[in-house]
Amino acid sequence: MGTNYFFLLLFFLALTCAPLLVSGDTTEEPAAAGQDADSGELAATPEEAQRMEEKAREREKYRKKGLNFIKSLMTDNTEKGKTERVKNIRFLLRNHESDQWIALKNDASDASLVWNEGGKVKVIMHGWTPLTWKVSAEIITDQFQIGEAYTNSSQDINAIVVDWTCLSKEPAPKYFRAAASTKFAGEAVGNFLVKLSELGLIKEWNDVHLIGFSLGGHVAGVAGYTVLNKTNSKVGRITGLDPAGPSFDYNGELPPDRTKVLDKEDAEFVDIIHCNMGALVDMGKRVGGRFGSTVQAGHADFYPNGGSRQPGCSFLAEKKGCSHTACNEYFRDSISRPMPACPCKSWEDFQGKLCECTEETGGVNMGEPCQTKFDFKN
Repeated sequence: MGTNYFFLLLFFLALTCAPLLVSGDTTEEPAAAGQDADSGELAATPEEAQRMEEKAREREKYRKKGLNFIKSLMTDNTEKGKTERVKNIRFLLRNHESDQWIALKNDASDASLVWNEGGKVKVIMHGWTPLTWKVSAEIITDQFQIGEAYTNSSQDINAIVVDWTCLSKEPAPKYFRAAASTKFAGEAVGNFLVKLSELGLIKEWNDVHLIGFSLGGHVAGVAGYTVLNKTNSKVGRITGLDPAGPSFDYNGELPPDRTKVLDKEDAEFVDIIHCNMGALVDMGKRVGGRFGSTVQAGHADFYPNGGSRQPGCSFLAEKKGCSHTACNEYFRDSISRPMPACPCKSWEDFQGKLCECTEETGGVNMGEPCQTKFDFKN
């Protein structure tokens, strides 16, 4: 993909920098056919001059096309066709009564046919899916594996994976278009949950747990806000798996409009796992290429291995988001085994190694069994 964009950029520069061929000043007396009036050298005939002008116009047309292409890479036109794209979001359900993922209608009208009465609801959302098939497939697979870990456990669960690739699948230069689309995907998820409630399938909002990776973390936040706005009730819990930083992290602070980003107001309890927090681009320092938000936006924020780089992720693997996607694996594993963490009063205490604890002195569990006690909220 990078080679294609490099070629297009060279092509655009060639069109932009090439001299334009235009005809001479038509106010002067025409020279004799085939002869330049000043130098006496051979000149273009009227037919040749016309062809040169046509070529110049054609060259200018392609130059403008190239310019418009470059501009399109930088432009967010999410609104265009948004309604139609949202209709293609898929909700796939699996529980103990089904050994496969079942696609539900977007109005949830058929959900009661396969719904596990009394089961808690886990809604799982993927992140940005670039136009690299293998990477996209791996990202979606991670979410299905989390859902299957739930349905293979002893818990009574209705696991729903949200496939919003119709909005998230964008080339790298249009990442910010995918980021802006989290608002529309989140609203669609929130509306779907409200329909489940109206059908009597969700009886208590406290039984709803939203789990979102990267951009999906902010989709979960918008979904929680949508439920609150429509029902005056909050979902029980949202877990952000390394919520995306670009477009959402304002130098360590939340953006002014918090309705489009995951924060602790979106659910009764919000826990966030930071695996790859830091700058996507940090000129002058070798700490760029990180995709997760640095914002402490939950009631409980976890920082495995410091929260920026994960063990086993080489420099090349980081280019493919190794540390970033590690959060999916940590959360999936936490469904079947505890992952203890040490509580810290502040980031400074963590950096000063003042938060050390052992199984004897106590700790809390990261991931699925995270304790949703009110003492986390302050």
